[in-house]
Amino acid sequence: MPGRRRPHMLKPNTYPIIFGLGIERQGAQPAMTFRFTRTDRILWLVIAAFTALIYSTLSIVSALRKWLEETFGRECYNAVYWVFAAIGAVILVYLIRKLRGLRLLGSIAVIAIVAAVYWYYLSGMKYPAEKIHFLEYGLLGALLLAALRHHCAQWVSALSAVTIVYWIGLGDEAIQWMLPNRVGEIRDAVINLLSGALGVAALHFSVYMYHTSPAATRRQVKGLPILGAVTSVMTALFIMQVHGFGHVIETKEPGRIYSSFSSGELGRIHHMGFSSHREQKVYENEALRHLHQRAFYFTNNFKGADGSFYRMYDKAYFENEVLEAYYSRYLHDHADMFVGQLLADMDSEVAAKLMRQPLIWPDSLTSWTRQHTGNANRIYESRVKSTLVTTYAPGDLVFYVAVVLAGMAYAWWVASRRGTGTSPISRDRK
Repeated sequence: MPGRRRPHMLKPNTYPIIFGLGIERQGAQPAMTFRFTRTDRILWLVIAAFTALIYSTLSIVSALRKWLEETFGRECYNAVYWVFAAIGAVILVYLIRKLRGLRLLGSIAVIAIVAAVYWYYLSGMKYPAEKIHFLEYGLLGALLLAALRHHCAQWVSALSAVTIVYWIGLGDEAIQWMLPNRVGEIRDAVINLLSGALGVAALHFSVYMYHTSPAATRRQVKGLPILGAVTSVMTALFIMQVHGFGHVIETKEPGRIYSSFSSGELGRIHHMGFSSHREQKVYENEALRHLHQRAFYFTNNFKGADGSFYRMYDKAYFENEVLEAYYSRYLHDHADMFVGQLLADMDSEVAAKLMRQPLIWPDSLTSWTRQHTGNANRIYESRVKSTLVTTYAPGDLVFYVAVVLAGMAYAWWVASRRGTGTSPISRDRK
């Protein structure tokens, strides 16, 4: 009709994109698209390829690490660190160009805090491969946030990204459980989750928090309890099938240990051998960790309250008692090897100090370390327990999961009944 303007769609008023999105100019309307765009396809293809890379290198990480160090030296890992540093520098330059005033200072502060947390955790990791693995999950979390933010409210996309990182981490540990000479642990999955959460926090609080965002829809909020329920079930299945519960074994000497096996099963292994390759892998992994603790206490200096240094020969003695009492088959099968050889892949620093120490201690060394135990009437508790098995029974886990699922069902019901008006949750259009 004459005098009537043709309706048209306004394009989102944004700057050029970084991680798939740009920082909106003041006054711009929030853009929330539900189409699977070209940017979405690229981001999800990158996420899938990156996840496949993480999974595919798990079986060759030791061989790859050895080849890299022999070919290029240990300095080759610096290249990976520089890549991550370059990504951070690009984001920092981008923010300096696009933000001003308090927004810029806030973004830089967030990046500095996240970098400090990363430095804290990375400084406690001994192996370059472990550090790179930790950084990978941070980048994965940022990529997931960039992909999900196109379709969800900011806080929903952040929670969803962290949840998916945790799922991928569980898959990572499950694959390691299936590989020879590797184990899958819930603790490592949580560490991967932490790195992913740091990546999400860095991108959200430094860039995306300055985007105006519509309120979460009812459908999005209803989906969060479902994510929580799925995560609870996946965690329970992982603990039951992969990580295991374990047993508490306690005697006056050597003390209290946590093992994937009962004392009867350890006795059977000593006399009759292993019933499966899986059993052998778990058994030898436990024995190796107790050996590492023995070597760690024997070689490392600890600082006392008065400033002087000492070594925990008493704990080294108790760990040796654990090995002799419960892992004698491991000692017998590797009797011709030195401690340094067995620990080379686990802790090269400790291994270098014990390159010529025999695996089985001579009686003279056992007697000498025993003298340091004193007359204290205490039960020694091996710290290996914190890295092997959970501390609750299967029945407890079922109860906890049931409580969580009930809570998630209630949250879903509440979200379903929320209405419109002043509520931050809007009804979905039919």
